[in-house]
Amino acid sequence: FVVLKRGFGKTWTFKELAISEFLKSGLKTLWLRRYKLELRETKSKFLGDIVNHFGNHKLIMKGNTLFVDGKPAIEFMCLTQAQDVKSSTYADFKYLIFDEFIIEGKAKYYIGEECTVFSSLMSTFLRDSKNRKIFMLGNKVTTVTPYTLYFNLPDFDGVRYLANRSILLYCKDNDGEIEDNYKDAHS
Repeated sequence: FVVLKRGFGKTWTFKELAISEFLKSGLKTLWLRRYKLELRETKSKFLGDIVNHFGNHKLIMKGNTLFVDGKPAIEFMCLTQAQDVKSSTYADFKYLIFDEFIIEGKAKYYIGEECTVFSSLMSTFLRDSKNRKIFMLGNKVTTVTPYTLYFNLPDFDGVRYLANRSILLYCKDNDGEIEDNYKDAHS
C-alpha cells in the first residue's frame, strides 16, 4: 500500500517501474482501475508524462495494452471485470498495480463487495508464483477505507511492515496529515 499526498509521484514512479521491469526481464504488469471510465481516462493519458523518459523505445497504446517496442508490456483492466479472469494465468507478469484504490469525494463509490472481488483477483494473480508483487496506490484523503477494514490495516501514518502477512504500508509524507482540502469531507 503506497498512500501519499497528491503530487508525490506515485503513478509516474510505478509507470516507470513497470516499463523498466519489462525492458529488463520481459515480465508484464497488470494495471488496475476500478471502473471502465477510469480505465479509459487512464489509458488515454498514460503515456503523456512518461514517453520521453524512454526515448529510445517505442511506446504505443492499443486497446487495453501498452506495447513497448512492439511487445505487450502493460495490460489494463478494471476491477469490475475481475470475475471474467478467474481462470486466467499470469505466468509472464511481475506486478499488479491498483492505481487509486482510495476513493475521493462522494461522486464515486466502491463496488459491491469490492475487497472480496479484489481478493479473488489477487489470488488468481498470485496463484502460481510468490515472486509477483501487488502495489496499491492512493492519495491520502482518509484513514479508513474498505481495504483498511478488510485487511485489518493500521492507519496510513508511517512506514510499517506487517511481516506475518508480507504487507508493506508506505505513507511517508513529512507530516502524517490527511490532505487539508479533504479532511472535513471525509471525517
